[in-house]
Amino acid sequence: MATFRYVSTTLLLLMSAPVGATPDAGPVVAPPPPPPPRSADAIINDAVKATGGDAPWKSHRSMETTTIIEYAKMGITGTRIQTITSRNKSLATTNIPNVGEVREGTNGRVIWSEDPVNGLRLLNGAEAAQFKLESTWNLERNFKKVFSKIAVKADTEGGRALECLELTPSIGQPLTTCYDAETHLQVSQKGIAATPQGDVPFTSRIKSWKEFGGLKLPELVEMTTGPIEFSARVTNVAFDKPVDDKRFEVPGGKDKNKGKEKLKESAKEKAAPEDAMAPK
Repeated sequence: MATFRYVSTTLLLLMSAPVGATPDAGPVVAPPPPPPPRSADAIINDAVKATGGDAPWKSHRSMETTTIIEYAKMGITGTRIQTITSRNKSLATTNIPNVGEVREGTNGRVIWSEDPVNGLRLLNGAEAAQFKLESTWNLERNFKKVFSKIAVKADTEGGRALECLELTPSIGQPLTTCYDAETHLQVSQKGIAATPQGDVPFTSRIKSWKEFGGLKLPELVEMTTGPIEFSARVTNVAFDKPVDDKRFEVPGGKDKNKGKEKLKESAKEKAAPEDAMAPK
């Protein structure tokens, strides 16, 4: 990268040249070619090592992460608490002022969501695949299990080399995850998020990392989802707290069929006229 010192030196050389003379620029030196892209396995292995390796994941059975979510331009601050287990069970509860509580969970088989706008839903398709990623223990080590295709791409950002993986799930849109070529820590991710209102493009950038329980985890992430910008800062990570597996089940039922029954009842209530819902 050129600096002001080199620019100034060039100007001085031009100013000292005799009038009418053409300074000898010398031979043009081509920049060195970029290094050949490494294999996906090499990139993934280094990314896992950079964040602490496999040992911490094997030594823990659950992780509870508390995150502060800030929508700075809107003046809104919310919280998100997610518990994930080594058996790929997960519950994420997000509270945002003027929006309410949003819960997303899976018992390892059924994936569900409940929020004030859309009610209780059993997720499938791209939405389910999306939450499955958030619920996978030691995700990077299991990339080949949750993505059907992994392609390597080279990129740069601010003068630094990036190693990027285009990750294509069996259902849904591909994600592009980029890592610093020297530190091997994740730098950014972009893709298309599936929502009840349709697909929304998103970009996330990891601004800082912090070690918790032997694992280096993203501490501050800045994210853009469609027209909305927000940041997510991890404030606490607790490992191996007692976890009741019932919390991961579909509300109102322990299995998929009971969950469907509750969803049908909810749909009937929404469709019923107000006078039919009034107490008699």
